[in-house]
Amino acid sequence: GLGLLEQAGKLMHPEVKREDSLSEGVEVKRLEAHGGGIYFLCRMPHGHEIISCGEEGLIRFHNTETGNIRLTIDAGQGEVNGVAVTGDGTKLASAGDDGTIALWDPSTGKQLASFKAHRRQAFQVAWSRDQKWLATCGNEADVHIWDAASFQRLSTLTSRGKDLECVAVDTQNNLAFGAEGGSVVLLTPDPDTGLPTERRDQQAGWYGRVPAGQCSTLAFSPAGDIMAAGRETGALVLQQISQPEGLYREFPMNEAVWAINFSPGGDALAVGEKDGSITTFRLPSYLLQAKLVLSS
Repeated sequence: GLGLLEQAGKLMHPEVKREDSLSEGVEVKRLEAHGGGIYFLCRMPHGHEIISCGEEGLIRFHNTETGNIRLTIDAGQGEVNGVAVTGDGTKLASAGDDGTIALWDPSTGKQLASFKAHRRQAFQVAWSRDQKWLATCGNEADVHIWDAASFQRLSTLTSRGKDLECVAVDTQNNLAFGAEGGSVVLLTPDPDTGLPTERRDQQAGWYGRVPAGQCSTLAFSPAGDIMAAGRETGALVLQQISQPEGLYREFPMNEAVWAINFSPGGDALAVGEKDGSITTFRLPSYLLQAKLVLSS
């Protein structure tokens, strides 16, 4: 049968509606976070902390209310390309330029473990809902699924030779990955193992494309109904997952979008920028309605 990305390329390309800049009139807050570009953002599940990483090789925990930095971790992984925190907030994983995945205690910054996940750079990392496995992608093809206790590789999800840029897992263990050319694939978990599957006899969920540009980062809304994708060409794309043939909402940004994260309520987006700042945008109310992606 066709590979997942070949299938994605043969599906309908949804209509793209280009909106006015997201930054016009809805910017909420701006934090000065790093001295270099920000590559990824995630949030602690409780409280008001957002976690950032980037080209400095540092991981920082910021209070979104006060702007204060509670903790800085010098990860020792070269540039830190991705971070992910468990649902209970007890472990943080980071993906480094040295190909390693490191685990940290978010309260103290102490390193708990580290393992080699990729031959070259590790780009992004994501936790499963039950914290039993990790998904990683790097400067090579394929997504790897790792046992979170033994760090043994459980499975590999093929991208059919396409270089991968990003991976994300939602609260239902649906896994999305983005590859060169703008292809995005969403896989549902196997009902027996709970692992993302490529089984052709199962409804694999959603396939699609981020229009006209490389997909550099992905994030799910807290409810799991909306996926945000950042583009290297400088745009933010929102897609309602239940409407794959519907209408993308695309917002032009001033530069490449490498890092995005939804607020706990799903009504705002934080965007990490090349200048080391984090800007939070309140989403327009019409984007939060059920007919997000349908033509008006």
